[in-house]
Amino acid sequence: MNSDPLYQSCNAPEESWDSKESITYLPGFRAKGSSGGQEENVTFFTSVLKEHYTLINSETKEALTWLAKLSPNKLAEMETTGLVSPIVGTSLFDSRVSRDYHKIFQAFGLMKRVEKGAMRWYYPRNLLNLTFDLESLRIALCEPLDSLRFYLSSATLVVVPSNLVDHWKTQIERHVRPGQLRVYIWGDQKKKPSAHILAWDYDVVITTFNRLSAEWGPRKRSVIMQVHWLRVMLDEGHTLGSSLTLTNKLQMAVSLTATNRWLLTGTPTPNTPNSQLSYLQPMLKFLKEEIYGQNQKSWESGILRLFEAEMEEGKSRLLQLLKRCMISARKTDLKAIPPCIKRVTFVDFSEEHAKSYNELVETVRRNILMADWNDSSHVESLLNRKQWKFRATTIKNLRLSCCVAGHIRVTDAGEDIQDTMDILAENGVDPMSQEYALIKYYLLYGGNCMRCKEWCRLPVITPCRHLLCLDCVALDSERCTFPGCGNSYEMQSPEELARPENPNPKWPVPKDLIELQPSYKQDDWNPDWQSTSSSKVTYLVRQLKKLQETNRMIGFPCENMEVMSNELNFSSNKIYLDVPLKYCRKSMNKWSQISLEKVIVFSQFLEHIHIIEQQLTIAGIQFAGMYSPMHSSNKMKSLANFQHDPNCMALLMDGSAALGLDLSFVTHVYLMEPIWDRSMEEQVISRAHRMGAARPIHVETLAMNGTIEEQMLRFLQDGDECRRLLNEEFESNDLDGTRSFRTLHDFAESNYLAHVSFVRTNSRTEKVPSSADVFI
Repeated sequence: MNSDPLYQSCNAPEESWDSKESITYLPGFRAKGSSGGQEENVTFFTSVLKEHYTLINSETKEALTWLAKLSPNKLAEMETTGLVSPIVGTSLFDSRVSRDYHKIFQAFGLMKRVEKGAMRWYYPRNLLNLTFDLESLRIALCEPLDSLRFYLSSATLVVVPSNLVDHWKTQIERHVRPGQLRVYIWGDQKKKPSAHILAWDYDVVITTFNRLSAEWGPRKRSVIMQVHWLRVMLDEGHTLGSSLTLTNKLQMAVSLTATNRWLLTGTPTPNTPNSQLSYLQPMLKFLKEEIYGQNQKSWESGILRLFEAEMEEGKSRLLQLLKRCMISARKTDLKAIPPCIKRVTFVDFSEEHAKSYNELVETVRRNILMADWNDSSHVESLLNRKQWKFRATTIKNLRLSCCVAGHIRVTDAGEDIQDTMDILAENGVDPMSQEYALIKYYLLYGGNCMRCKEWCRLPVITPCRHLLCLDCVALDSERCTFPGCGNSYEMQSPEELARPENPNPKWPVPKDLIELQPSYKQDDWNPDWQSTSSSKVTYLVRQLKKLQETNRMIGFPCENMEVMSNELNFSSNKIYLDVPLKYCRKSMNKWSQISLEKVIVFSQFLEHIHIIEQQLTIAGIQFAGMYSPMHSSNKMKSLANFQHDPNCMALLMDGSAALGLDLSFVTHVYLMEPIWDRSMEEQVISRAHRMGAARPIHVETLAMNGTIEEQMLRFLQDGDECRRLLNEEFESNDLDGTRSFRTLHDFAESNYLAHVSFVRTNSRTEKVPSSADVFI
């Protein structure tokens, strides 16, 4: 410390240094005449190179090699007249431009100057009998720069989805005595800790998959990679395989060093009828499975291709693999878990909602019918294999329209309708007649079908001047279906029909009928949840009202009394209402052990969730929400409210909240639409149907009658039959040389659209087939 009291404080200004004073010691330099390779200089050069590790590239390496190979004469020249900067990489064009290696040279203690348009390197001024220690630099350049201190630890690293951090913390606090485990939580936003603190100061470190992704980088040295963990555990580890591409979180998970690796999941692969085994491989890679996890080619040739070809050898190898690395605990094996009662309820549309759905169906069916009369070979048809992206969007819109009313704004294509009217005029329709005005009005604004009297937004005009809906015109491709007409259309054979839009027509089509139709401009389907009257939500509110009444009976068992204390006891994941004995001694034993009814309401569509929120608020039913794009902190507040407030009976959630939560006190689960991915459905149900549940779990799936949702349910219930159909499709495509469907899901979507139909509102209001009640 400075002997002067005025300069003993950290706030004192730094003392000036006399630049004319001689320098007798400088890191990286040695006394002239002494031997090179001094240990302290090797350490200095190594520390500088590690500090600037991110700047080391091919150009920097060339410059460092140039410096290390300088001769004694060149060093003497650097001391006196300076050395011209090396020509490396793109610095050939202008050596005065600042390069990455300049920072490293300057950190070594060298100085640069630009003289006469050239950059030169010098020793620092006033060096006294010192020279650059090249031998130490050469030794340092041979040291591995990416080496890090490694900390051997007895800690467990637990990686979880962001929404489960608080859940893990709560479970540890519930099941572990205070002070028995030292727990550190490294969330998405928390400041980065040091490696030795993680390794030695804690028993359990909890972090998130988001943090795992953020910590990965080709030149990034994360602190969690500097620890040799006793155990690395991934909760909901199937998220590693959610994408078959090489993600940051997968690369980081594989790079972690640990004695033991655990991966927890209830749904290792997406459970769709076309489940792909490929989703297992990223998880095997994390587990460091020697044969199939470490070698992608062994996995593909040894199991994947054989399994997909339905060869017995592939199935046998897969079973052997899973026996080596998997411990399975199924709910059916755990007798303590109460049954799960599944039910499918079909609901009919209101008249207004049906009109909205039919508008969308009409645009879909018109596209398919007018593309050479349901010919999937036509490139503009939604049934064409190349239209799989547009088809997927259309399917999503159709599914959403089962839940939320919306609109497709259809406008005439201007001259197209007038062209149609001109053709009709040429065929004898008087432009001044009432018939001419009626047809034009129907084409502009829609009207009732002349055959079935049903209203249609986009009627089809026949060459014989009949306005028909798509259902009626599709009954016969060769003649008009209007009663008593039977006018034959002008048919075009497949040979005449071949053209770029459809190089391989399948059948004759009514040329004059198709060419007569005007085209329409259609905007994207726009959901309008604010003004939707949803039959599903009406049904849901009715069911929740019944459960709400049951809760009132549980909460207030004694008549004409004022409850002075409502203390909640959350033991065993059940909610009880403890009423003071002095107010209700006789009824205490009867009511204190009856849990309240709690409900999960799940939807995949944000617009549908908004309708549910709106209607529950109007009905006076308290609820909480956990769905995107809510912030994670708000999700946690909603979850706490749902868990601890006896008046909050419903939790609205989407797929972002469907992982890992323990809601075993929930008694009812409502799936507001069918879910294609059965693993997602299982995740939602498993929030309630799990260890800790004390009562049967009632799961009800709502679907709209006669819609694409009903088709989905039939498809999902008979996956074997659908695979058989897909195999037949593959075989037929091999014979005619056309491209096969990408997946079974793609094949299913094409079939959905091929059979989509209008809905009518005069059917029954609710259909619950007895075969839809399933006990698990």
